[in-house]
Amino acid sequence: MKAASTGVLALLILTFAITSFAKIRSFEGSAAFDPANDEMLFWTESAFHYRYAKMIAEGKSIPAVDYRAQMPEGLPVMEQITVCMEWCAGKLYRVLAGLGLTVPFHRFLIWFICIFSSLSIPAVYLAARALWGSVVLSCGAMLAYALVPLSFARVIGHYGREDFALPLLFLGFAFFLRALRMERARSIAVAAGVAGLFGAVALAGWHLSRFWFLMLSPFLFILMAFTPRREALFRALLVVTGLFALASWIVPVLVEKRFFFSGPMLASYAMLGALWFERRGAGRMRPLATAGVAFAGAAGLFAIVNLLGGYPEYSHVYGLIRYKLQFLGQKPADPALLPFDARILWSPPFNTPSIPFLIAQVGPFLLWGIGAWIAGAILVLKRRATPEQIGVFVLYTMFVALFVLIQRVSSFVAFFLVLAIPFLFVSASRGMKKALFFAFALSLIWQGAQDLLGPRAPIYSVARLFATEPAYVDPPNVGNNRRLLEWIRMSTERDDVFLTWYPTGPMILTYGQRPIVLHSKFESSVIRDKYRGLLEGLYEEEGVDGKGRVFPETLAQFCIDTQTDYFVHQISYTLDLSSDSELYRIGKRELPVASAAAAMHWREEALLPVLGHRFTLVYQDSYYRVFRFEAGAEDGITDAERAALADSAGGAEPSSRAVPYEAVWESVTIPGGARVVDAREIRDSRAYLDRQISLIRAAEGAFMAGDHGGAMQALSELDRMCPDSEASAILRARVRRSRGETERALAILDEAIALRPWLSSLRFEKAETLLSLGKPVRAARAYAEVIDRSPGHSAARARLAELGEKR
Repeated sequence: MKAASTGVLALLILTFAITSFAKIRSFEGSAAFDPANDEMLFWTESAFHYRYAKMIAEGKSIPAVDYRAQMPEGLPVMEQITVCMEWCAGKLYRVLAGLGLTVPFHRFLIWFICIFSSLSIPAVYLAARALWGSVVLSCGAMLAYALVPLSFARVIGHYGREDFALPLLFLGFAFFLRALRMERARSIAVAAGVAGLFGAVALAGWHLSRFWFLMLSPFLFILMAFTPRREALFRALLVVTGLFALASWIVPVLVEKRFFFSGPMLASYAMLGALWFERRGAGRMRPLATAGVAFAGAAGLFAIVNLLGGYPEYSHVYGLIRYKLQFLGQKPADPALLPFDARILWSPPFNTPSIPFLIAQVGPFLLWGIGAWIAGAILVLKRRATPEQIGVFVLYTMFVALFVLIQRVSSFVAFFLVLAIPFLFVSASRGMKKALFFAFALSLIWQGAQDLLGPRAPIYSVARLFATEPAYVDPPNVGNNRRLLEWIRMSTERDDVFLTWYPTGPMILTYGQRPIVLHSKFESSVIRDKYRGLLEGLYEEEGVDGKGRVFPETLAQFCIDTQTDYFVHQISYTLDLSSDSELYRIGKRELPVASAAAAMHWREEALLPVLGHRFTLVYQDSYYRVFRFEAGAEDGITDAERAALADSAGGAEPSSRAVPYEAVWESVTIPGGARVVDAREIRDSRAYLDRQISLIRAAEGAFMAGDHGGAMQALSELDRMCPDSEASAILRARVRRSRGETERALAILDEAIALRPWLSSLRFEKAETLLSLGKPVRAARAYAEVIDRSPGHSAARARLAELGEKR
């Protein structure tokens, strides 16, 4: 027995260690990772979280109201968002740094994320052991969870709060199940206390933890109706509810959100009351009647709270579920059939999972999951399952049903899928069990091989057979974001306010250190309202003058209200006509010619001064355009006077025509008199951009293979399409350098730098070329210029160190 326990412990530790190491290796193998530099490691929400964690790691305090994160009103941090994860990571780093840890914080954070998220593995084992009582089945569930990509794919490249909260939620669930199996009151209290503490920390660390506990309510009602262990259930529920109630009065975000009066808490109060009356009745009240009383009590409490003002949090999420059911999981062609909150939440993470996603992320366990559900249903109907097993079967069914509607709940599905697989084994005959064990072992081995191969695995090739071309425009890549940040740091002031797409804002806030208007915390109604204001400003059909030039009054007023200094426009605002587009989210399917978005993309010279301000193009690359919002004309002038002023000023500033990538932004012709931009023109423009990307990849592949002629052929076509491409300049310089034409390579780079002086990539390439030419002094100066523009550029610092220079 002792040897078996030691073996299980060894397997658990080995699985935990290998999984953690594999996550770290994948994370540090991503294109954004630099061991010495944290820049661009994270994007959108992850960058938002990273900023607060780094503040704590550096010994700084998180501001009570963070004005830079949400201009102009400020973000009340502790009241609106959960920062427990950031606090834990930052404080732990400070402790370890005090003990001699020397790795940079961003690298420590990767280890923290990957190791902490792997605590879900022992949680699965403990939950399965309490549920099934079998060491073999529990080990099988644990190994399946560790291997199925659904459990870890979201960890790589992200710093999400779910990676902190999910292990705590799963451990809390496991200890609660364990408490139900105990006899002594003290043991029950200890196990339930651990479950409650894990749950309370998760509540302080992730807003969706509240949704998790709401989903657990049916599980508790089932236990009330069927479990014979009444005293254990009462004591465990009392301890957990007491700890949650205490947290709801202590944790600022739970106080602000009135968690004490939330659905899961009201259900818990009702259950405790019903169980208490049952205990007072000395057995005269049947368990099923107790569950009925509890359900009625919960409904009554909910009705009272609703009459007194309700618990409105996540009403927008519940509304989305209703609309997804109404439209059978498919967005209606007419966006007006959905309210605004449903349109913005119905984004790719909240879409129905695609077939390629299921194949790649679930693999063979998709078949095991289907079989487990059928076997579980049979056991439940035949009354051969314990109350806890019935409850887990119901939870598995609920989360799978929700998963069909919302891909975002995949992490919960992974947990209950592996807990449900043992249904197959306990319902099988002895001979069938052997065959099932053999098939399950093969599935584990096969999935492990796929995980080792990564993107090269056959499963991904199979998934691609079912893939369709995405209708939406891809988000910006690391190169786009890096170029934008370098320009921001070089060309703007530290307190200049940026209005951007909500995922882009946290990146500019964290790495560009500039205040922003919008971030990605859409659980706040304030942010949803501001996002709506931005979209109305972009797509409202505005007034025009006799020459078809646009007065962007709606966007200008929004910029005035939010104290914006710079607006960041991007191609997805105009080239995306899909149901995942910003255009759809504001309730339109066609792009008005007289909108600010259309003018900013194709006719920036047609933007007229309005409300005493004007938009001036000051930067662009292959994805972004930046407009300075500045004082222009006088307030209160007429449209005719504005047009006359624009005529006298010559429209947009002449300097704006000198910025690069003009071919990207002039690929659509808008005929006079048109009301909307032709959708065919937009599709052609997207194809034009996709062709440029494919040419860059072809040139890179040919160069790496030593085919310089093939590389130059692809670059020649690229230059005809986009003569000022940064990627083309770098590749052409490398080809020339590899041919020994170093001076020609330098000329190409100098010409590109003159056009884009803020880009460190071009200057670094020049420094490398100078070094290969045997000019270390000039190379050192060039490397120093790179660091001036990008202080975290680790490669440039390493080169300077090799040259004996310090910076």
